[in-house]
Amino acid sequence: MKLLETVRGKHTSPETIATAMTFGKALKKIPVLVGNCPAFVANRMLNCRSNESLFLLEEGCLPEEIDNVLEDFGFIYGPFKVFDMIGGDTSRRIREEMGLVGKNVSKTVPVRYRNGHRFSAITDVLFERGLLGQKTGQGFYKYEKPGAYETMINPEIETLIKEYSREHGIERRRIPYQEILERCVYSLINEGFRVLEDGIATRMEDIDTIWIYGYGWPRHLGGPMYYARKMVGLPRLYERICYYQSKHPDIMHWQPSDLLRKMAAEEASKPSSNL
Repeated sequence: MKLLETVRGKHTSPETIATAMTFGKALKKIPVLVGNCPAFVANRMLNCRSNESLFLLEEGCLPEEIDNVLEDFGFIYGPFKVFDMIGGDTSRRIREEMGLVGKNVSKTVPVRYRNGHRFSAITDVLFERGLLGQKTGQGFYKYEKPGAYETMINPEIETLIKEYSREHGIERRRIPYQEILERCVYSLINEGFRVLEDGIATRMEDIDTIWIYGYGWPRHLGGPMYYARKMVGLPRLYERICYYQSKHPDIMHWQPSDLLRKMAAEEASKPSSNL
């Protein structure tokens, strides 16, 4: 991986930042300076896509449907192939650290909600059944043997997901291609604008660099922030995010970014060109 997120602290000196950035280049990496927060920049944005992918599973999709849409968009791997590569045990430790699962989580809180927001426990069901991904030969996909990369459809997962939806009273439906794409991509872009609001990244170009060199964003689409501005258009993006918020008010990442709202309004107010 070429990316190196270089994290500055509140009191980090300019000399230390310069030294760290120079050292990153000496390692033949592409260093990008970011602020300090849980998950930093890319993983913070990626978490939105990951969570939205799980909600799509609950509502009617299967893993391969979502992965196919994202790979058709240009990603090398869809979110569930990535999950299997990372491993269900690693993902479980992350959720435990975030206080989403584990002994300190109240048993009186419905499994669909954590900290007042919608939450999917599908990955915990896989973890409890030992379906950890490539390392065990089964996860969201099946593998010829533990450690193999070639994926095969896992019939057990379809049954597991449908049982989960039924158990939690979620009515499954056919979800169209465009909705899958928008919910996965627009959710992470909205979080990118929040990252800028919070000062964790200082430039949109930095976010685009992070995603291209670290997370496989398709280069011909220029990075998520470039894609939002130049290919979707901020007024259209903001409109769709507001739409999904109205449909899913209990999902935190659909709360529109104030920065996006402001920039979308500014773009909408500009006179259109006849050229």
